[in-house]
Amino acid sequence: MNERYRGVYVGLLTVLLALAGCKPKPPVINLADIQLRSISRDAVGLNVDFKVFNPNGYDIRLRGLDFDMNAGGTKLAGGQVVGAIPAIAAREWTRVSTALDISLPETLSVVKRLAKDREIAYVLKGEAVFDVLGFDLPVKVDKSGRIALMQML
Repeated sequence: MNERYRGVYVGLLTVLLALAGCKPKPPVINLADIQLRSISRDAVGLNVDFKVFNPNGYDIRLRGLDFDMNAGGTKLAGGQVVGAIPAIAAREWTRVSTALDISLPETLSVVKRLAKDREIAYVLKGEAVFDVLGFDLPVKVDKSGRIALMQML
């Protein structure tokens, strides 16, 4: 081996071995908040906020999030978060928001249950795609919980 290239090969090998141990950790996505934005005779408008945590030691970017939301056993809506999404700094939480418009027929059973129980169970499923060091990292989202009527107002 040519002595001139030996240092280059050793350096490349060191970088490759270091990167091999740097498998990206999947980000964490949580439902942060649902707020009532508008009510009309045809639809209910909601603002849906997510909190995204980057557990890695480097910044990542959310390319998009597709999700379906069910409440009280009824599919309310499907939604997407796309567009100008800020970078998520290393080991930091970032809030990501989207607006949903749900037609009134889908919301009637949910509204009745909310009026009676003051809270309702929700299920949020979907997939997010993150840009991690130039590569796409898909992350499944499967969250459930309860949301109170007062939290939405």
